[in-house]
Parts: sequence; C-alpha cells; structure tokens
Amino acid sequence: MAARITLNTAISSIVSNKRRVSALKSLGVVTVKDALTYYPFRVTNPLKRAHLSQILPGQEVAFCAIIQSINLVQMNARRGYRLDVNVAQDASRAQIVYFSKSKQYAQWVSSRMSVGQTVVVGGTSGAFNGVLQFTH
Repeated sequence: MAARITLNTAISSIVSNKRRVSALKSLGVVTVKDALTYYPFRVTNPLKRAHLSQILPGQEVAFCAIIQSINLVQMNARRGYRLDVNVAQDASRAQIVYFSKSKQYAQWVSSRMSVGQTVVVGGTSGAFNGVLQFTH
C-alpha cells in the first residue's frame, strides 16, 4: 500500500535527493504545505483581471486575448528588432511589443506564438500612437 501524503508530510520523506531537501529546508520548505505556499521573491503581487476595453494607460492588469497578427520589424533608429504582436478581445485591441538586439531571440519569441492562439497578458499598460500597448 502506498504511503499517504498529507499537507503535514515531510518533504524529506517524498524527495530522495538530499541536496534538494537541504536547499528546500534553507528556504523554510519542510512540509508539503510549505511547498504549496512558498512564493519565490521574484513572484509579483497578483494582477487585477480586466477586460481589454476597460484598460487605461498606466494600469497594472492581466487579461486574455487572441493573437491577431505577429510582425518582426528591424528598427531603423537603433540597432535591433521589434516584435509587434497584435491581440484582440471581442472588439477591443492592444499591441504587445518585444524589443531585442538579437534577431535570433526575436525569431525564437515569435516562433512560440501563433495567430489565433489565446494568450494571457500581464503588466503595466501604456499607449503609443493612440494604441493600447504592453511592452516587454
């Protein structure tokens, strides 16, 4: 019969790698409950979900949208590339912009997305030429 794992089960009883157990312990993760409720320092505060039509520049929000187009552009004013991803939610539209000095990286980011794909976007909104924009 398999051992029953509960929230109070010690991590050391289910993880066999002693170095990993030690590393988790140094972070204060000793039980399964600790592991489920541990948030690394890089995790940001939860963002407010919003409908794209309600977002104003300067707001920190998250929303779901569908990719309408993906366009990789070589910048003229400075070295590098810009990846423009146009998204829509119902009749509302926004642009997600990635900047990169490396064409290879911009192409890799582009290859991870496809037109028609639903994405979750989060961050601080801005506006450029009257278009709602999220910059990475």
